[in-house]
Amino acid sequence: MGRVTVWCRQLTSHALQRLAAVPGLTIYGPPDAARRSALVAFNVARQDAQVLAVALNDAGVKARGGCHCASLAHRAMGIEASCRLSFHVYDTLDDVDRSVDALADVVAGR
Repeated sequence: MGRVTVWCRQLTSHALQRLAAVPGLTIYGPPDAARRSALVAFNVARQDAQVLAVALNDAGVKARGGCHCASLAHRAMGIEASCRLSFHVYDTLDDVDRSVDALADVVAGR
């Protein structure tokens, strides 16, 4: 399980680095991949989280929108929902790159 944890942290760290370059994106949670699970919840300014998740799914990216069984956390952050990308042992760095590239395209209206 140690190797799985290390790999998932690498995927999450790579995603956090790449996502930081997406305009208008707010990432929720610790910036250090070692302090979070292998998922990244975020919102994009002026975009509905659930509509964004559908657009990403249409682009072939596994994304979910909503409060992810964490409505109290969302309420504490002053948001109603977030979009989420999740990673696991079967994902690759290329998968992360494709996900972030698709998100950047959706945000840019492409």
